[in-house]
Formats: sequence, structure tokens, C-alpha cells
Amino acid sequence: MVNLVLYPPEADQGLWGGEGVVKGWKESRPYTKKKILPRHWVPRLYFPTVRKAVLYSEILDKHMEITVTERALRLIDQHFGLDYYILRTPEIDLASKLGNRLKREMLLALANEDYYPEDEERHDYIKSKYHINLLTFRYAEFVIPAEEADWVGLDLNEAARKQQELEEQRIPVPLKFKFERELVARLHAGTDLIANEEEFGPKIEESKFGERLLGKYLNPIARRFRS
Repeated sequence: MVNLVLYPPEADQGLWGGEGVVKGWKESRPYTKKKILPRHWVPRLYFPTVRKAVLYSEILDKHMEITVTERALRLIDQHFGLDYYILRTPEIDLASKLGNRLKREMLLALANEDYYPEDEERHDYIKSKYHINLLTFRYAEFVIPAEEADWVGLDLNEAARKQQELEEQRIPVPLKFKFERELVARLHAGTDLIANEEEFGPKIEESKFGERLLGKYLNPIARRFRS
């Protein structure tokens, strides 16, 4: 019998540390002695213990009341804070839309350097690669371009919608509008005059088919008449 881990919608609204609802089996009447009758296994759901906790993000400078589990609190303590836990944990292990959204906001804040705009000392503390006193590695290892950070933490529908919006913003311009702008620019510069229209007009060339076919017979006769 295989146990199955389910992630309800409530898991996306909190930080459960990768935990979920386990769909397992329980033996019916385990303390009853059965010599002949078989033992039956009854399906059962095992729910994690959750509670409210106030967590602080140093990068976002926010106190947040989040539904967490004991495992999530232990992981946050092991990473020495909420920011390190969110940034160092892969999105699939967070298993939470809230966690992925916080990770995206943190990465965008680090990329745009818009944290602590009114506190220059705290701003330099977050931005610096090493702490001034303890030489402790801060958040420089997580800095990525803003274009890349903008895609972090998006689910399939959000990413597809964002890609569609980007493609709609890059609608190709018809060539007739491009040529029209170029023509107007040349007219303003005085480089496109009526005399220059000959360059764009059709060029007439004499057909050389007959000369190639009967040239060796007709050319001597033509030279006689000229002489």
C-alpha cells in the first residue's frame, strides 16, 4: 500500500515546509485478536499540525502572520531567518504559492535595489557582500537580473499569461508603415526628388534573343549596308 501526499489549497496560503496531507491506511481494530478472520485496512487522512506565527523578512522589511508547521519553523531556524530559507529552498520544495511569491518579491527587491530607501545604513548592509564586522556572507549570492527574477515563482497559467502579454507588446509593424516613414524622412531631408524617381522606375532592356539566334547571319549583312 502506497501513501499519497496531497497539497490542499490551504498549503498555498502558508509555509508548511513541504508537508502536506498524507493519504494512508490504518489497520482496523489492531488490538483485537483475530485468528481466522482477515484484518482490514481502512483509508485515513493524516493532517499536519499548523498554527499562526509572525515572521519577519529583512529584505522586504515586513512582519507577516503566516500559517506554518513545526517543520517549517525548524527549517527557518536552520537557515537563520525567513529570507535565507525562502531564497535557498527550490520552488518545488517550498510547495507554496505564498512562498514562491515571497521569493519573487525578494529577488526583485535585490535586483532593483529598492530596499530601505530611507535608511542608507541598512541599504548598504543588505547590498554589501560581506558584513563589516563579522565578514558574514549576506545576499549578494542571490542577486540575479530583474528580467529573470520577474519569472521566478510563477505557476503555469501566470507564466503563460505573462508571455502572451510580452508577445502582444512586440506586434510586428507592417512594412508599408516602415517605408512610409522612410519616404517622409527623405522628403524632409530633400534627398527624394522627382529626378530620383528614375532610379525606382522600370528599366527597359532590349531583347538579345534574336541577336543570339541569328546574329552570325544578320551581322555581316548589316555591316554591308553601313559601308
